[in-house]
Amino acid sequence: TEHGISLRTPTDKIPASCDRPDESGTPVESTIAWSTETGVHAVHGEIRALWLELGAESGHLGYPISDELPTPDGRGRRSQFQFGEIWWDPETGAAVRRTD
Repeated sequence: TEHGISLRTPTDKIPASCDRPDESGTPVESTIAWSTETGVHAVHGEIRALWLELGAESGHLGYPISDELPTPDGRGRRSQFQFGEIWWDPETGAAVRRTD
């Protein structure tokens, strides 16, 4: 690294996730949601698809309150919403996790 720039070699493989396309270059759909209460946050891929299916910001999860984050085990991704979370795992897909 020089001047704060990191270089990756072609052998450095970054695993695909719902926020990052695989090597085929398949685009990942994203939605940017905003409210004065929650600010601006992006929702991606399968997490986005489930959130939209559940009614997006008008549904029971409400607006996103975080950008996409890694799951604690590092295998999946998660997005936090006003009234719950959606977790995505490469083996099981996206699922709602309620927070009370």
